[in-house]
Amino acid sequence: PARPGLPTPAGLRGAAGASRALWAPVGLGGAAGEAARRELQWAVWLVQSRVLTVQGADGRGHKLLIPWLDMFNHRASSPHRLAGRTDGMLRVLAGAPVGAGEQVEIVYGTSGTSNAEFLGHYGFLDPAAAAADEALLRAHPHARPLLKQTALADDEAVLAATEPGSHEA
Repeated sequence: PARPGLPTPAGLRGAAGASRALWAPVGLGGAAGEAARRELQWAVWLVQSRVLTVQGADGRGHKLLIPWLDMFNHRASSPHRLAGRTDGMLRVLAGAPVGAGEQVEIVYGTSGTSNAEFLGHYGFLDPAAAAADEALLRAHPHARPLLKQTALADDEAVLAATEPGSHEA
């Protein structure tokens, strides 16, 4: 089973189909429709890579764009932490003295956050997530042979065809 909040291939295919269907009523088919779909896809990715899920008063997670907060980059070994995702009082807690002009990075997720989650939620991979990746593979042993079905060169070719900025035709 998929981990809660983690995009699944079926979910991504469904979202792609839904975004194509949005353009049909306004007559954007063919190349114009494809260009518009790619622009929408890029805009959605841009927003999704910067949202933060915060628990609301209703107990549910809500995805929010929070100005200023998206400027904190991730570093797994950072002593600084984001707090307040469940009490509504977001704050960055300094885990060490911070000098004037020093960049403050925070930890996205926990030590159990896998690269599948980093890639799905933030659009990057973290070498420090290797232990979480191994735990994910142990929980889903059927995935190992599937991961071996393509070579690195195949994966890089797919990625090169969908590089950020390729939405600009």
